[in-house]
Amino acid sequence: MDPKNRQRLLIAVIAFCLVFIAYWWYQSPYGPGGRYKYGLIQVSWTNGASGAGTLVLALDRSPAKTVCAGKVSSFTSGLTVHASDSLTSADAETVQSLLPSITGQAISAIDTGANTITFAGITPPKGWPPAPSSGKNPTWVAGTTNKKGGPSSSINVIPSENGCGS
Repeated sequence: MDPKNRQRLLIAVIAFCLVFIAYWWYQSPYGPGGRYKYGLIQVSWTNGASGAGTLVLALDRSPAKTVCAGKVSSFTSGLTVHASDSLTSADAETVQSLLPSITGQAISAIDTGANTITFAGITPPKGWPPAPSSGKNPTWVAGTTNKKGGPSSSINVIPSENGCGS
């Protein structure tokens, strides 16, 4: 290979790497494309009155200070919900398929200390498994991590246009 072609190849490889790094940064939590994108690590449901309930999504990092209200705009693909002591395998698969249907629901509360987003008083999708009715705590909890322990899916949040004022 002559020196001119070698130089062109090297420039092309460097340009490709720079584009890849810029895209990765843009989509990361530190770039503008990932600012409101949060990894989902756990989901819990508590039965409420008249069929409604409270859904709590645990996130892999603290929500941005500008996210004091809003709604979930989308889920990324790859969501995996695991069975637990309070949620059977079949119910975990049901939650896995139905959880993205909460897209567009208004967020009731955001706890930056606990890294959670809460949807209170929502009507679950048809087929949603109820929490156990016996015991002190009528709640089921399930993990949503991948085999390496990281989030299996991410959610994108649209902050409220009203901001975080009083």
